[in-house]
Amino acid sequence: METCIHTPIGRLLVDYTEGVVERIRFSDTPVDYIEANSKVIHELRAYFAGKLTQFTVKPKLPTNPLHRKVYEVLLQIPYGKTCSYSEVAQLVGSSPRGVARIIACNPIPIVIPCHRVIYKTGNIGGYSGGVWRKRFLLELESTTLNLPYRR
Repeated sequence: METCIHTPIGRLLVDYTEGVVERIRFSDTPVDYIEANSKVIHELRAYFAGKLTQFTVKPKLPTNPLHRKVYEVLLQIPYGKTCSYSEVAQLVGSSPRGVARIIACNPIPIVIPCHRVIYKTGNIGGYSGGVWRKRFLLELESTTLNLPYRR
């Protein structure tokens, strides 16, 4: 099922089935979808209200082993913390550039928190939904941009 939710960072188009999130897309154009009353929509509303720090809905992870490993690492980064591309690369046995390419293709932003990955210099880097959205999400979580997440 596909639905739309209006958020402080614009409309999000959400594809889900029975508690599994398959895709979240940013939309800057008007959409005729009605917000469905589902667990994922409820959790997204709570997240943007600052009342949810960990999603319980399950994201549909890719079958590619490296992509899956990267997304599993992202799911472990706690709310309000950041991790560098280099740290993720080290954990999955890849290069920072390769990890950045995989993260840029994240089909389920926010639930798979790719916005929590920044450069080791503290620069927030890019974001598929726009840098302003990444900055908003990091500020929503009150993340200290200059302190990378450490395990």
